[in-house]
Amino acid sequence: MSRKTHLTIDRLVLHGFSPAQRDAVVAGFHAELMRLLGGGDSGPGADFGDSRAVPALKVALRRNGGSGAGEAAARQLVQGLRR
Repeated sequence: MSRKTHLTIDRLVLHGFSPAQRDAVVAGFHAELMRLLGGGDSGPGADFGDSRAVPALKVALRRNGGSGAGEAAARQLVQGLRR
């Protein structure tokens, strides 16, 4: 039996980033989430156990990180969801 992960992000708030930086952060964030969560039917997915809702989760980003900051944020998010 395969498990599916469904993640809904209502709002992604980025303070202190220029528009160009925000685009890079979001692209890195999305790519890393897809990698970590399996990226669809072909990937292994992530096992989070039972369904649950997390009302808010804050992560720390380096302002000069670009897509690397987004990737780090995705890793922090997934780690926070596993707690």
